[in-house]
Amino acid sequence: MSKPLPGPLAGIKVVEFGQNLAGPYCGQILAFLGADVVKVERPEGDDARKWAPPFWHGMSALFQSLNRNKQSVVVDLRNIYSPEEVMRNGFHYCGVGRPKALAY
Repeated sequence: MSKPLPGPLAGIKVVEFGQNLAGPYCGQILAFLGADVVKVERPEGDDARKWAPPFWHGMSALFQSLNRNKQSVVVDLRNIYSPEEVMRNGFHYCGVGRPKALAY
């Protein structure tokens, strides 16, 4: 069996600050295209974790389907005030390093 070809976004790192449905769906598409997606969640977790039924292994099946192929990290950003601080600290906690471009 041959190895699958890398997607067109292979080598691109995406930090997803979205929650519920729209943001995770967008991140899922980018992950399907080969990007390395890191989902940043607040300490309480994404609200979509509790959307159910159905549940699968203690979490909403919808949450699990929208967040597959992603890494996840919990970051408490409540004491950070500017978008620049949020992006800088979010990238630091995700292990991304210095970003080449920021979009928010």
